[in-house]
Amino acid sequence: MPPEALADFLLGDPVPFDPAALARLEARAGAALPTDYRDFLMLHRNGGMTSPSAIEQPGLGTSSGHLIEQFYALTGLAPDWDRPGIHNYPVTTLRDWLAVGAPEPVQVPLHWIVMGGNWSGDQFALDLTVPGGEVVWFDHEMLFPEEDDPFPNEEGMVRLGETFAAFVEGLTAPPSGASPPPPAARGWWQRFFGG
Repeated sequence: MPPEALADFLLGDPVPFDPAALARLEARAGAALPTDYRDFLMLHRNGGMTSPSAIEQPGLGTSSGHLIEQFYALTGLAPDWDRPGIHNYPVTTLRDWLAVGAPEPVQVPLHWIVMGGNWSGDQFALDLTVPGGEVVWFDHEMLFPEEDDPFPNEEGMVRLGETFAAFVEGLTAPPSGASPPPPAARGWWQRFFGG
């Protein structure tokens, strides 16, 4: 699926691309976002969801067999769970994403950039140490490292070996008439972030 088609497929209110948020994120990560990913974020929606209320349409299948339902927005807006929307799901470092729900600071390298996920809580990140960025899938149940365990848990992640552009090209829309996930599938994310 071309990036423009993906942007048109995603639902939810468009969120203006925030160049200041980009500068802060790249400074925090110590690396620039890949050009193909940055170009996608500057399209008219700056992210979006396949199903903001888990009833509109099913998620997108990846070439690795995983499901992605949200592409996060690069924004400086603070989450406002009284007003649902993609602005509540910002592109950020995986460390900062995990710190929201972790009881103690998370020891995760800053080069992982969370750029999407699904209602089950699985996350898709870009590894900025790979030239051009590599998309990596993380199992939500294995994201939080134990005290003495190094991050990441190799059993809870899959390196997809794809740039963002290749990842998007491999996405497939569900067949027409397919059923969306039940609303209960949304519970993990909302419980985790208090929404």
